[in-house]
Amino acid sequence: EAKLDDTNLLLSESTFKQVSSQKMITVKLSATKNIADKVAKVTLTNGTKTFFAEGANLTIASPSKKRVCEITARFFVPTDVTKTEILNGLKIRVYDSASGLIQTVDQSGTAKEYTLQNILYDAVAPEVTAAKIEVYVPAENLIGLEEGKGFLQAQAVFGYTRLMVAAFGLGAGEEAVETALVYAQQRIQAGGPLAEKPGFMLKLITPHYVRFEAARAYIDWTAKQLEINNHGLATEGAIAKLYATESGNKAAEDAIQAMGGFGYTKEFAVEKIKRDVKITCIYEGTSEVLEMTIFRGRWQEHLKSRGQYYIKQAEEFEAIHAQNPNVGADSVALGFRALARVLEDCRAQKLTRHQYITFMLGDLISEAEVAAVFTRQCAEGKVTEGSRFDLATLSTMARVNARLSAFKIATDGMKLILGVGAASAQDLAASVNLIGIEEKMTGLITDEDAVSAKLRDTFKA
Repeated sequence: EAKLDDTNLLLSESTFKQVSSQKMITVKLSATKNIADKVAKVTLTNGTKTFFAEGANLTIASPSKKRVCEITARFFVPTDVTKTEILNGLKIRVYDSASGLIQTVDQSGTAKEYTLQNILYDAVAPEVTAAKIEVYVPAENLIGLEEGKGFLQAQAVFGYTRLMVAAFGLGAGEEAVETALVYAQQRIQAGGPLAEKPGFMLKLITPHYVRFEAARAYIDWTAKQLEINNHGLATEGAIAKLYATESGNKAAEDAIQAMGGFGYTKEFAVEKIKRDVKITCIYEGTSEVLEMTIFRGRWQEHLKSRGQYYIKQAEEFEAIHAQNPNVGADSVALGFRALARVLEDCRAQKLTRHQYITFMLGDLISEAEVAAVFTRQCAEGKVTEGSRFDLATLSTMARVNARLSAFKIATDGMKLILGVGAASAQDLAASVNLIGIEEKMTGLITDEDAVSAKLRDTFKA
């Protein structure tokens, strides 16, 4: 037995006491040569995960014996093998596992005995609540070459990684909707296949595939920009991921609805797709983080251009519409002008101090920019690689998407400003040209029905 200070407990083949004026903890540690029982990870009774050397048995008890934590674990490595393990979330090197001795390597490469630091417990009801350790990482093991720049380096590749996850979301959503559509062509309801019902198609199937093709065009365009620039495009990567993954997630949910009770069973894949696709809205940046990223990037452009950033893009699409009036470029232009107006009103009334406003602006920006790329691709006669539709069908989809995007930008933008700021609904509707956007809805259902017919031909049962 030996006394230690209040912050350090040395794990070895001995028994120690930690004594202070207010509390005492007895730590007993024994080792065994038996490694037949291959246990590598244990959990304290209070939920804290930890690792100990092979055969180690640790008992932490209060003087009153009311709380006792006992841990027994064995590393599954031979005694002559060095292995990296995790202790409370931090990596350590473990040596000589059969003896029960835990060691680390310092910056000079010298092995030393390993200690747990800052064992914390409650004086009234003593129990272990946390353990912090020291870890030494050799300089040559530093990732990224420059210390303290990890976050910035990670941001530099988000254009790539978020584009990859966008593709995951797109593919998952497509598979779910295609499964539902094939099923609906065989499901007879009210004298005919469910897929022949306009209400079914226009609510649960067709709008999703329109968004899929818009997302595909944007992902493809962003990937080509990355090939040219070889870096950056963090805002574009965020737009691709937000739009594609949220579209895929909503599509998977509606695919379950489209299939009724069958959609909820394991007989069909859509219930699994829904569970799988949801993670794409979370990892590599949650949708809320992406909305904030998109807002910040384009907000700076709006401020630097004194409100002209999207006005100039609107003028570009008005010129495209003059050359090709069948791809929805006029609606894209109206959407850009409405977005510019909404952003400017938010600036003038300082509405971006409200976090929810910035989230929703990020979403509206993604709607406008995806619609723009999809329409431009169709205007240039490009069929995105991987698409199963001809240019005429894609152009129809682009018209549908552009109309719906412009309407969402105008109406949701008005809702944000009226909900927080001070404005006249009539004046605001005029400033975003809501009537002009609504007039472009002429022929929308006809176009959607044409897309539905093409979907039935493409994905036959």
